[in-house]
Amino acid sequence: MAVYVAEIGGKAVLAFGAEDEFAAKRFVEGEWLGSDLRVYESQDGTLPWDGKAEITVREAQDAERAEWRKSRDEAPAGEADGSDANGLLVYLMPIHDLIDDN
Repeated sequence: MAVYVAEIGGKAVLAFGAEDEFAAKRFVEGEWLGSDLRVYESQDGTLPWDGKAEITVREAQDAERAEWRKSRDEAPAGEADGSDANGLLVYLMPIHDLIDDN
């Protein structure tokens, strides 16, 4: 499994695992991802995604890959074993959940 990064407006937003680039692109096209990105707020008070900007995919750089693997290795047993592209998302920017804050 390779590690990929979803970028919005040239900013790295999250890292995730996928079998190949085609699977990574399909992953970010999922409707659920857009919904998730609209319930988080970045450190500057903006949403990571406005619902319109293109979400692009690229292979993770070394530091991003290391951060994803560290999170995978620290995940409690059964939560994310790294075998499923949907198993682990690692946000690469400081965010907080708008729903849980209410």
